[in-house]
Amino acid sequence: MTRREMLTRTGLVAGATGLTLGVAEVLARVLLPEPPIVRSAVFTENIAEHYDLRFDEVFVRDRESFWRLAPDTRLPDDAWPLRGLIANGQGLREDHEIPSRKRDGEIRILFLGDSCTFGYGLRHEQTFVHLTELRLREGFPGASIDCINGGVPGYTLFQGWRALETRGFGHRPDAVVLTFGWNELAEWDGASDLTHYENLRAETPPRPLDASRLCGLVWRAWRRPDQAGAAARRPRLVPHEFRTVLDAVAEASGRHGVDLLLLIWPSSENLREDYLTPWQREQFRFAEAHRFGPDALPAAVDGVAVLGAAARGIPLPELYIDPIHASAAAHRVLADALAARIAGWLRAKVQR
Repeated sequence: MTRREMLTRTGLVAGATGLTLGVAEVLARVLLPEPPIVRSAVFTENIAEHYDLRFDEVFVRDRESFWRLAPDTRLPDDAWPLRGLIANGQGLREDHEIPSRKRDGEIRILFLGDSCTFGYGLRHEQTFVHLTELRLREGFPGASIDCINGGVPGYTLFQGWRALETRGFGHRPDAVVLTFGWNELAEWDGASDLTHYENLRAETPPRPLDASRLCGLVWRAWRRPDQAGAAARRPRLVPHEFRTVLDAVAEASGRHGVDLLLLIWPSSENLREDYLTPWQREQFRFAEAHRFGPDALPAAVDGVAVLGAAARGIPLPELYIDPIHASAAAHRVLADALAARIAGWLRAKVQR
């Protein structure tokens, strides 16, 4: 066989192989559904049961944080409980895009959290994130300040950490405010968020093969982890896992030169019963070990105390939509407390 004939035959074989794989990929995309979004089954059922809303109207798949807000999403202003502006083109609950480059002197504060940060039941402009920005701009009229709402309904601290590592630092924040501690309690299945994440990594082909439905099918069949022995029920993150992730966020923030502040979110039961959950206690312990701003106070805003004080003048039903989610009035109170706590840190930044 001549060299030319060999090259021709090789080309034909390669072409036939490519065509076969292409047809198989098309068939896989037509006949085989995408694997379910990690941890979304119970969340989807809850949404469908209680709200006139489909999961895929608001959320999209994310290989690190399981799901995120679908870009460029808006719902009717009278929708419930998610309403109005949901996400800009970057999947943030912001009415503008966050430029990749910061202006000279611009200060960015990234808020990460669950539906409490997102603003469950509220319009974008009613959230404590937006209101904190307004308070800080009023207090520092010459400064360029952007408070970025990265809250996503259903998130745990683990998902917030992965979002920070993979997307959040790309917004070049000077500080990050974390508000978590309630979805962690949910008993969705027999595995933690950490276990689901490790399973997802094991089942996901490396890039760029992960773009292929066929490669994903073969890879999952080969690498599917053993699910035997999982507990029947357990929280998404138990308290010691929660603290481990908090420490990971602190390490990552320090690595990027970003300051870290917690908003410890109160439930109405915290105020009625005068108690703290184990997850809230871990946050207070963490805050005592970390400092925020030039005053070197613990790195937390005690939302339990803030709304507890407010409840002495405002009836509790006016502060909460449900046992966890705060009303617009409560968001105003929390924004006042956050702006006051951040002001000293911001003053030091502006005066540099």
